[in-house]
Amino acid sequence: MRLACLLMLLGLVFSGPARADMPIAEWQYSAGQVLQGYFQQPVPRWQRLVSAGPALLPRYEGASAYRAMPGLTLEMRYRDLAFASTAEGLGLNLLRGKRYRAGVAAGFDLGRDEDDDPRLRGLGDLDPAAELKLFGECVLFPVVLRADLRRNLGSGGGWSADLAAYLPVVGSERYFVFLGPSMTLSDGEATRRGFGISPQQAARSQFPAYQAGGGLRSAGFGVSATWFLDERWFLNGTGGLQYLLGAAADSPLSRNDQQYALSLMLGYRW
Repeated sequence: MRLACLLMLLGLVFSGPARADMPIAEWQYSAGQVLQGYFQQPVPRWQRLVSAGPALLPRYEGASAYRAMPGLTLEMRYRDLAFASTAEGLGLNLLRGKRYRAGVAAGFDLGRDEDDDPRLRGLGDLDPAAELKLFGECVLFPVVLRADLRRNLGSGGGWSADLAAYLPVVGSERYFVFLGPSMTLSDGEATRRGFGISPQQAARSQFPAYQAGGGLRSAGFGVSATWFLDERWFLNGTGGLQYLLGAAADSPLSRNDQQYALSLMLGYRW
């Protein structure tokens, strides 16, 4: 029963920035959530949390420089049907059962500002954009398999897909840890949004023109660890390591193909 309660809580505790294709894997935005239905029926009617703390992220995808940023997560879930979260988005679990969930969600891509790093000057901003996502998870305990398909609705748009597997590796009454690998594929539009350089951008910047193509974009590994201070308060540490591949790694914008992200959040649930 204690293990079940810990796994249920882990579904509530990931916190981080709105997605901008950074080194945090897609599964980490909802780590353990599908396991709640596996261990606990019925699922609680309402679940809510707020968490805040510092995060260390690349200045942009492919950068060699990093910056510290404040992070804030707000989350509300209604049974196993609907959720609203700054991490996972606004969504519905259209299919749900003890071992699986699948549905649709709307999220947000923060984009990129050319002032984020001196190397970006002349390239212009990538405007923030809405993102639609289809997702599915299934439990082959202790492993959770996850896949999703995302469509960016902003300028340049594009499709991306994520494949991942993760599992609980250690735990007690006070703490628990998930870890697992992931990979991301993107079409040409999505890859060009982050890594392409048009002739117009080349004329205004230090880079030559670069026509990025689609394919395997990145592969990585993530960990999410939670320490429960009491029934309400918790600490969550999240880390991600990502390797850029293919056209993303070959882009003149990519100074370091190996990227990482870290965050530490203090949270309260009720």
